Amino acid sequence: MKKEAVTRFIEWLIEKGAIKKDDFSLYYFALESFILSVIPFIISFCFGIFLCIPFESLLNSIVFLLIRKFAGGYHLRNSTLCVILSSILLCVCDILIFLT
Repeated sequence: MKKEAVTRFIEWLIEKGAIKKDDFSLYYFALESFILSVIPFIISFCFGIFLCIPFESLLNSIVFLLIRKFAGGYHLRNSTLCVILSSILLCVCDILIFLT
């Protein structure tokens, strides 16, 4: 489902003349990477709102994203598993923040 949506969006950009057809794979990779980074952030922020700690959750997510971007780390077999585990980790950190 995600791959189809990303593909359709990029094809729409090509159709509108916003990007060249030769750059399809570049934009596909960029959009998919963006989506995979944003989903755990959104889930964690919503969970932080549920726990009444939206500001703390936002800071936690920003720190997590910066560490993940510059520190590298363990690479999972597929991106879906990475999104799930990142989301769980952020939510567990939100719970720990809430309890302190």
